[in-house]
Amino acid sequence: MGRALLNTFPLWLLAIGFVVVPGAIAVLGARIARRLFPGLARNEFRETGTIVLPATLAVYGIVLAFVIVNQYNDYASTRDQVQSEALNMEDVYRAAHGFSQPTRGELIATVDDYARTVVLREWNDLAHGHDNPRAAGDLDRMYALMWSYHPTQPATVALYQSALGFLHDAHVGRHHRVDAAIDTLPSVLVWFLVLGAIATVLASYLLGFSRRHHYVVPTSLACLLGFTLLLSMELDFPFSGTSKLPARHFTEGTFAPLFHNGQAKPLGPAPGTP
Repeated sequence: MGRALLNTFPLWLLAIGFVVVPGAIAVLGARIARRLFPGLARNEFRETGTIVLPATLAVYGIVLAFVIVNQYNDYASTRDQVQSEALNMEDVYRAAHGFSQPTRGELIATVDDYARTVVLREWNDLAHGHDNPRAAGDLDRMYALMWSYHPTQPATVALYQSALGFLHDAHVGRHHRVDAAIDTLPSVLVWFLVLGAIATVLASYLLGFSRRHHYVVPTSLACLLGFTLLLSMELDFPFSGTSKLPARHFTEGTFAPLFHNGQAKPLGPAPGTP
């Protein structure tokens, strides 16, 4: 559901929904609570609230902080892996120029195709939680070309070994990128975050409602927790939504000539396709 929301609505609209809507629900809930439990208006449960609310905030806050910190670390790691993947693929491209024909031309063409496939197709597929088979096929073809190449000169052998290392690192980077797009928080943890936020707001009702500050605490908590849940959702889907990780590392540097004004040339048939 979170991925669908990010892919359907702009971030500013989601921010309004995740802040304003919970705040409005908290106010409505407070009004209903005052009618159903008149003792809340007379502050009869304030002492209980001063015990329950801090305890609830402590438990929920610890878990929420743990989730956010781990999600941000994964987000930052994914961003670095994307850059590393692109740089390693550029190194494969450069190393291929030292190979003899026909391997040189075929490998360069396949690397080019891979970069264009990642930008034009796979990035959009990642937003929906899956990879693109053509990109995987390009990697397989690169490996096949490398295995069929048998250099004999010492300099070429060293270059060949370096190219294999670059290709392996790029392959690992792609797996990390795809896993980051597919993997999500466990459902039980998602339910804990949502229900924990609701429980925290409900616990704030026990503080009572004075005449001047009837709804300040529950409304503030609802807005803050709603925004925090939106932050968690953004970090959980790094390739979805309007603020997703960009594919610019594959459109700069060595691969820049493949693109014009940010748009890649149209993709033709996959290499090896008749």
